[in-house]
Amino acid sequence: MSDDPQAAPLTIDLSPSEMHIAAIAGVQRALDGIRRNRQARYGCEAGAGFDLNIIGCAGELALAKCLDRFWNGAFGSLSAADVARQYQVRASAYNGPNAGLILHPGDNDQQAFVKVLVRLPQVTLIGWLFGRDGKQDRFWTELQAGRPCYLVPHPLLRPIAELAA
Repeated sequence: MSDDPQAAPLTIDLSPSEMHIAAIAGVQRALDGIRRNRQARYGCEAGAGFDLNIIGCAGELALAKCLDRFWNGAFGSLSAADVARQYQVRASAYNGPNAGLILHPGDNDQQAFVKVLVRLPQVTLIGWLFGRDGKQDRFWTELQAGRPCYLVPHPLLRPIAELAA
């Protein structure tokens, strides 16, 4: 990433009550998946995915907090935007080798996808880009055999300051 402070990732501290809200919403999503017998997507481990849902909700809540937008923690529609009807959040607790913004062929080309690193109580908004910008042949890879995706390295993401402007 550049030395420009506007390009730096933005870290949001979630309060205990915000973490609680994210955890409850994540559990609700996991239980909804069980009720609907929803199959794991994109190579996720089979099972309820409580941890992944909580991490995702914490990331969504942090982005909403950054943008001063309401977040209701809705569940049920996997294709609906995560925040403010226009932003998709890709949250992860992983920041090692091969960390980046993951996109899939079916992702909406017009929506902004935001990469978020969750290490509660801190949530770091790494960067973002439109779906169409990340779906390039040079980003197509298989992180694990049989699990292809587009993986955009963090340094190539647009700064959060542009998203919040």
